[in-house]
Amino acid sequence: MRRDPFLAFHLTAERAGYPALLLVSLLCLALVVVPVVLLALTQAVWVLAFALLSLCGAIAILAAAIGAAFADRGEADLGPPTQGSTRPRRIA
Repeated sequence: MRRDPFLAFHLTAERAGYPALLLVSLLCLALVVVPVVLLALTQAVWVLAFALLSLCGAIAILAAAIGAAFADRGEADLGPPTQGSTRPRRIA
């Protein structure tokens, strides 16, 4: 089974105390804003194509990051152990 790089990044950032999804969304925002600003400055057709491709890439990155944020981490439950027996009681 392959390991998801977005999941590894998300877990590492959350353990370090950084909001991982916020960092990824800022990266995606920069991927969209920079080509749009360049398009506004130059008004060239190739920049329009580049802006549209970067928009599609940013949406794909953000979707993968959201999927990693809501993914099942596969870790065992780290909660405190329960008191008492694990066997069900027989009612007479």
